[in-house]
Amino acid sequence: MMKFKPYLLLSLMVITSITINAQTKNEQEIRIEKEDFPKKALNLLEHLPENIKRIKYYKETDQDKTSFEAKLKLKRKKYSIEFDETGNLEDIEITVKSKNIDRVVLKTIETFFKSEYKKYGLLKIQNQYKKQASIDAISTLQKAIENSQEFEINLEIIAQVQTKNSKKQVMEFTFNHLGSLLESRIVEPSSYEHVLY
Repeated sequence: MMKFKPYLLLSLMVITSITINAQTKNEQEIRIEKEDFPKKALNLLEHLPENIKRIKYYKETDQDKTSFEAKLKLKRKKYSIEFDETGNLEDIEITVKSKNIDRVVLKTIETFFKSEYKKYGLLKIQNQYKKQASIDAISTLQKAIENSQEFEINLEIIAQVQTKNSKKQVMEFTFNHLGSLLESRIVEPSSYEHVLY
């Protein structure tokens, strides 16, 4: 029986890490009319507070996936509410500042960036409320607007990084509520404008 050598395990972990980081975000986003937005999604958006500002509707394609997104402002915060092709809620993202992140979590994230990259700059931070099977879409929307702590909120961060070999690129990182990296991907230049909105 062959023994599994520690260096072989380490090599496999590095290859897996490189594969994860090799993913690319290449979304194409177009603004659409309200009538072209999925009806099921519009029904959910009717539960938004009346004081929302500037709601805009978008259709996104990313390789094989199509989704829909409503962007709006509420109480000086930017919201992005994403739906699948049939209008089912996927997640709600709210733009926040680094000062609004728990200090311990922020420190964990900063430690990650310092260990992985030569330089980095945070361009955009969002709290991400993922739709959970145990909670209906209306409750998810309401809890996100109330900034409820019942959820384990992910953090989605767009950052410009400089790798150890001095290559600069814009990347999207998703961290869990404790600051551990869940996934990362390169943001293609064609996607810069709308991911930073």
